[in-house]
Amino acid sequence: MSDRFASHAPSLTGPASAGFAIIPNDSLDLVEITRAVYVGIGGDLVVTVASGQALTFASVPDGSVLPLRISRVHATGTTAESILGLTSLAFVLQAGIVPVATTGEKGNKPRD
Repeated sequence: MSDRFASHAPSLTGPASAGFAIIPNDSLDLVEITRAVYVGIGGDLVVTVASGQALTFASVPDGSVLPLRISRVHATGTTAESILGLTSLAFVLQAGIVPVATTGEKGNKPRD
């Protein structure tokens, strides 16, 4: 399939083009700060946003897409499930992560 936008550089205001599964973890950051977060099964979501602030989003509904730039989803206090980090395909390929649609590989890693 052709992509007329393939030659354009991704921007923060553009849509996500890739994603990775997020397993909530109190000590591991994500491999990439997200553009947005998808919550498949609703519940509470405790995150650290790009600024370093920890926030709790209570009662996030099933199927929500939250425009959040997060570096971590905390296990403690998070009851939401099937969480995906949305980002750009360029980053996912550069980092060696196989997009979640093909493998469901987890997107957490120890911080360098």
